[in-house]
Amino acid sequence: MANPLNPRFHVDYVTGEVSVAGRLNHAEHPIEEVNVRITEDLSLPKIGPSKYQKLVITVLEAANAVPIQEPAKPDRQVRSVEDETKSRQRRVTKPVFKHAAYDGSVREVDGLNPPAVFTPQTILTVEASGDPRFSIQPPEFRNDFDVNAVTGVLKTRRAVDREDEYGSVREFQIVATNSAGSATVDVLVRIEDVNDNAPSYPFSQYLGSFLENTDAGQSVMTLAAQDRDDPNQGDNAVIRYSILEEENTESKGIFVIDRESAEVTTRVGNLDREDTALYYITVKAEDGGGLIGTVTATIYVDDVNDNPPIFFDNKYSTTISEALEQDRIVYSLNAYDPDQGQNTYRFLSGNTGNTFRIEVSDRNKFGIVKLNRKVDYEDPSQQKFNLEVEVSDGINTATTELEIRVHDANDEVPLFGSAQYIVSVKENVNIWHTLGQVVATDADLSPEFSEIEYKIQRGPEDAKSFTVGATNRTVMTIMTLDREPYEDPFKFRTNYTFRIFAEDNPAGAAFEVHNTATTEYIVMIEDVNDNAPEFLPGYDLTVKENTNAPVYVGQVSVIDRDNDENGPPITYQVENSNNILDKFSLSQSTNDPQIIEVTALQEFDREEFAFYYIPVVLSDRHQLSATQTLTVTIGDVNDNPPKPATKTIDVYSYKGELPRSAIGEVYAEDADEIKGEGIQYEVVGTPPTLFSVEKDTGIVYIEANVKEGEYSFRVQVTEPPWDPVICTVNIIVKEIPEEAVFSSGSVRLQISAEDFILGNPSLKDEFHNVLVDILGAKKENIDIFSVINVADEENMCDVRWSAHGSPYYRPEKMNTDVLLNKALIESRLGVKLGMVPIDMCLDEGICESSCTNYFNAVSEPTVIDAGKDTFVSVTTIQEAQCVCGAKISPRGQIGRASCRERV
Repeated sequence: MANPLNPRFHVDYVTGEVSVAGRLNHAEHPIEEVNVRITEDLSLPKIGPSKYQKLVITVLEAANAVPIQEPAKPDRQVRSVEDETKSRQRRVTKPVFKHAAYDGSVREVDGLNPPAVFTPQTILTVEASGDPRFSIQPPEFRNDFDVNAVTGVLKTRRAVDREDEYGSVREFQIVATNSAGSATVDVLVRIEDVNDNAPSYPFSQYLGSFLENTDAGQSVMTLAAQDRDDPNQGDNAVIRYSILEEENTESKGIFVIDRESAEVTTRVGNLDREDTALYYITVKAEDGGGLIGTVTATIYVDDVNDNPPIFFDNKYSTTISEALEQDRIVYSLNAYDPDQGQNTYRFLSGNTGNTFRIEVSDRNKFGIVKLNRKVDYEDPSQQKFNLEVEVSDGINTATTELEIRVHDANDEVPLFGSAQYIVSVKENVNIWHTLGQVVATDADLSPEFSEIEYKIQRGPEDAKSFTVGATNRTVMTIMTLDREPYEDPFKFRTNYTFRIFAEDNPAGAAFEVHNTATTEYIVMIEDVNDNAPEFLPGYDLTVKENTNAPVYVGQVSVIDRDNDENGPPITYQVENSNNILDKFSLSQSTNDPQIIEVTALQEFDREEFAFYYIPVVLSDRHQLSATQTLTVTIGDVNDNPPKPATKTIDVYSYKGELPRSAIGEVYAEDADEIKGEGIQYEVVGTPPTLFSVEKDTGIVYIEANVKEGEYSFRVQVTEPPWDPVICTVNIIVKEIPEEAVFSSGSVRLQISAEDFILGNPSLKDEFHNVLVDILGAKKENIDIFSVINVADEENMCDVRWSAHGSPYYRPEKMNTDVLLNKALIESRLGVKLGMVPIDMCLDEGICESSCTNYFNAVSEPTVIDAGKDTFVSVTTIQEAQCVCGAKISPRGQIGRASCRERV
């Protein structure tokens, strides 16, 4: 126990007795507390942390106090802590052991027959002066032994085993402790042995051996066992050996074991490994107490070279292909030899050109004949080999003959007579026109391998116009050849170039070898006068309306796509059937006779006619002629005032989350194509809070998240020099939910989005009516919410709609109904239908394997402005991804893909 941390009290370190050590004062400390820490119970092993105990003492007033009597110590007085400590030091001295060391013994427990109830055994008693307390150190020995803290009697705490990790001798210390200090003494306890361990063998496998054909008495192996018992304790660890059984019937009586040394020897001699190569014996090891251990050993008979190798046949034969690769196995020769060890093989004759080599197999004694270099069937000397082979075991030899026949393989590649063929032909020759023949040869000797089939390499554009006879080698045209196939009038084709394949073994199966050769075939194209002169595309003949006449309009070049021998000089003549020469005159340029200059002879009004067409007959030097039309454009001038008009803007707001966006332009009716300069737009009356108009451009903006409804406002349009006009803007906003978008049907139409929405009624309105008829839904329950032009496609738009009763119609059902009524829809709209539904995976070449459509929609709108009518569409995104998955993908984030389309 420790001090109480209260100077007015003292706690005895050993007994725990509490006494007064200072003056007590009731007024200052009516209640005293003493905290006692119990650090160790010296009579028991230390098994846990220290414990604390609080002692509460009540101090009474002096008038009421009762004198405290010390029954056993009448003279005891309250002394200071210092006095008490000095007094105890005078009375108690440090312990001293009676003996310098202690030695004892105890019998181990019988591990084979342990007692049902453990009884402690007394080993010895330690004694020390100073009335100490005894304990064992180090603590791990307290598991097996216990010392009485007061009497010093040492006993076993549990059964001890001599063969455990601590061994037959246990050495530790006993500590004697009192208030004056402590002392230690060495203790040695010897564990007396009991025969409770049978002999054992430490290894799971024991191997022995001896040479065949030797005399009896050959040492094979030693099978000594181990016994953990004390070899000095009687016969506890004295072992005797004997053979229990021999598992091979032939081995009975073959071996003997020495009873004491455990050496195994042969009892008989001249044993033959080729008769019996392996024996098994079981040995018994028995100690003096009758405890037994056994082990089974394997005994090998070691080989002696006492048998010659033998070939079973005088001649062996095999066949190989000339296509056999170098180092491949040709044949395996087996020379029988019952002895162990490798034999060697060699060629004595017949190995012309060192064509073959022979190796010994690592797994057996076979001689492995391998191809040392490739053979060539086309060389008569390499069509058959007769090899004389010798085998040797180092002492004895044997010979045999190996015949190797070589058969033909398709290893020769066809060879064209020329690496390039060039022929000339006039363009426009009839199809099936013969151009010539190609020829290739094959050096293989077998007819099936030297037969050749011809074909043209498909894929290149030039090859599509020709064919070649598979066996007759004749090259012919299968399409009309054209020297001038291009839109560019200055570009022409000088030749067609393609490749011809020659493939051998045409009748062979697909898995057989087929060798090919190629040659280049060039067809030079000779010109024919098959193109009349024409006007060079890209000319611009424009005269502004209201221009005083006569006025120079411009010039246009005349060309002939044929070569100079079939082209200029070129002549022309105007066809005046529509009196066009009253309006325009044509003349050849003085600088270049192939340029025609155009002059306007009168003043024009664009609003009457925007274009005039002049038919001209052009002729080349061989009088090949054709009528070409010159187009003269009447340029617009701002000579018409704007008129009041009403513009309708249909807006679909995806999930009601439309951001602030431009949704079209204010529309004022104007016969002119161009707008005047300085046009201004200004809202008339109270400005709308949900919409705004850009002053200089007339662009109408909608604010974010405008609710569903119909809105209208007026805008004054001022176009100098005309008077201002008032135009009306009607805006219809409709919210479209996410479910409608992802339950939508879709179709691709061969018309622009602007033409589809324009008019009253528009084609969009008519398509709406058709959907009512074929789907059976009410008109107000069908929403055509997306109309978007197809990127990079002219006059093509994608349309999406939804229909609902309760719930929304499935897109698969709606798309099927549209397909079934395709003819009806095309008839009523006057428009061709493309894809139904829209499927981006149908585009050729997108994916080599599986393709999946991914679909999504965004809040930013797509505006289709057709002037008087504008449609603000929900922007939908559909793309093809090359993945392994279902054809229709669930909604989700659009991933990266090679093909992306906004629809």
